Amino acid sequence: MLENVKIQDKEKLKLHCKKLKQFQKEMRYIDMKNIDELQEEYVTYLKKNRPNATLSEMDAISEVFEFMRNKIKQDN
Repeated sequence: MLENVKIQDKEKLKLHCKKLKQFQKEMRYIDMKNIDELQEEYVTYLKKNRPNATLSEMDAISEVFEFMRNKIKQDN
């Protein structure tokens, strides 16, 4: 009887772990999509409000967004 309960608990745990991993995968996808949209909006904002931004400033911004993407991928 006790052995049967342990097996059921293990199966439930495996199922919940699988669901959690799928949820995390979906959230990473959403995070990546949000970062892409945020970067597009930020570049548009800069073009309108800071037309004289230097290339090094633009590179720094790109690096920040790339860092965020890498951080999300790393959490994978």
